[in-house]
Amino acid sequence: MTRTRRARTAGLAAVALAAAGLVALPTAASAGGGGHGPDRGDRATLKEYAADTWASFEAMAHPDTGLPADNIDGTLDPATRSGYTSPTNIGAYLWSTVVARDLGLIDRREARDRLAQTLGSVADLERHEYSGMFYNWYDEATGTKLTTWPADGSTVYPFLSSVDNAWLATALVLVGNAEPRLKAQAEAIRSTMDFGFYYDPSARLLRGGFWDEPPADPAAVLDNYRDRGPDVWFTGHHYGTLNTEPRMASYLGIAWGQIPPEHYFAMWRTFPDACDWSWPEQRPVGET
Repeated sequence: MTRTRRARTAGLAAVALAAAGLVALPTAASAGGGGHGPDRGDRATLKEYAADTWASFEAMAHPDTGLPADNIDGTLDPATRSGYTSPTNIGAYLWSTVVARDLGLIDRREARDRLAQTLGSVADLERHEYSGMFYNWYDEATGTKLTTWPADGSTVYPFLSSVDNAWLATALVLVGNAEPRLKAQAEAIRSTMDFGFYYDPSARLLRGGFWDEPPADPAAVLDNYRDRGPDVWFTGHHYGTLNTEPRMASYLGIAWGQIPPEHYFAMWRTFPDACDWSWPEQRPVGET
């Protein structure tokens, strides 16, 4: 069994909300209209899930850096850490540390120490100079940007993802709000991140990301022009759908004045009235 990023990212946050009674679980009582949230048994189960999830984070976090591995074997043996981490992994670890504190899995001092260590390591990670964005893959033991994949030695073409950076930025805001003593430290990192770098004015949409060196597949490139700093190589796609994960980058960029508000209204709410796109399985209904 391998614990993956997807499970970690959603798991502890969702468990925390439910355990706190902020999200009602579909119990027998609530299904019949008489319930208003999780009962005592549900809460105990959720707390157990949270404790198990947090145990995996403790095992994945490298003691020297406070950076979490992308995954680890189900035995939680530190020797099976993946050897790489991403901005999303780091963001998930930061907000999960806050959740673990609020659920009483760790005390406030331990949480603050963990957050401070991770923020210190994040501040030292190599970033793209002109956007302040983080690369997609780093060694969790050293914080070094990866150019060789740990598992097989293949070449890594350093990429800077709008989605991954949005999750890290979200975590930095959350940490600053949850732990006032670390607000300045988190904000110092967050303030360098410019999501406007991903914005395409002609499409009024965000690009998926960019390489700051030519990528392996030229067909993946949309263009290689940028008006700030040296050329970069943007992905050949935009994020155009509102109700998807990339909207975090949209929200943050608009809130911080980096992306014009009209971007919000340019994104798809409903797909065209057809099923000829690759992912819709039913004909959409509503305004496009």
